[in-house]
Amino acid sequence: LAAVVACQMEFRHYPVDIQTCPFRLRSYAYSSSTVLYHWKNNNSDVLINQDLKLLQHNLELKKGESRAVTLFVEYSTVFVEFKFERQIAHHLMQVFAPSALIVTLSWFSFWMGLDAIPGRVTLCVTSLLALFTQFSGIRGDLPPASYINGTDIWMATCMLFVFATLMEFVVVKFLDKRRQLYFRGQVKNTLFSSAESAFSSTISLDSSHSSNKKIFPPREVAPRLAWNVASQQDSHRWFKPPSWSLDWVVVIDYTSRLLFPVAFLVFNTVYWPILLNRYL
Repeated sequence: LAAVVACQMEFRHYPVDIQTCPFRLRSYAYSSSTVLYHWKNNNSDVLINQDLKLLQHNLELKKGESRAVTLFVEYSTVFVEFKFERQIAHHLMQVFAPSALIVTLSWFSFWMGLDAIPGRVTLCVTSLLALFTQFSGIRGDLPPASYINGTDIWMATCMLFVFATLMEFVVVKFLDKRRQLYFRGQVKNTLFSSAESAFSSTISLDSSHSSNKKIFPPREVAPRLAWNVASQQDSHRWFKPPSWSLDWVVVIDYTSRLLFPVAFLVFNTVYWPILLNRYL
């Protein structure tokens, strides 16, 4: 007797899932009082073709006897249980290791300067697109399912980390831009206010000594006076940084270098015990 059977599989723990597929033989016409099914040698194992090798699973077979009740009628049944245990080494090399390296690659942007906008944005966007492509390939190898499996959680978290890296750069660049605009306004107001005061004192001194002395218009004198004032004064005394920009740009960028790897490590310490709980 040869048969092609189907098995309803569960992929919630993919790729560390264990699929159990029972194959049952019974009589639908005769109850157990008429026909009894028994294995010829119930103590021996099921014979397996030694030339049969599965690429991604370890196969175990278990046989037994049971009784099935249908419409208050008991039937004799024998079964063979196929147990497919997926090998995780293949998925470690094809899924988890490359995605973890891509996430680590996106963190290199933290060591780039804030002026390296094309480099940081390109690095984050390229990493995000690479994860999307990898995730699409993984989902293409699985049958459609309405629930979330272990690989979905892993890939979604990796994409979230890369997206957070890009968002961190946007926030830091926004704060840095606001700080630069504020500093420029402070410097501009300080220089021109100092230039106007110096220009007023020059006019008063020249007027007291000689009334025939030529007075330069403010447009010509103010820039030169502002440059002289800027060269004589300490640049750190021109303005006071606002409270919201008190090194927040540097603090956020430097803290992210440590915070993101630690958060990813914490996620791994929580994710893997839950995923491998099926094996325990």
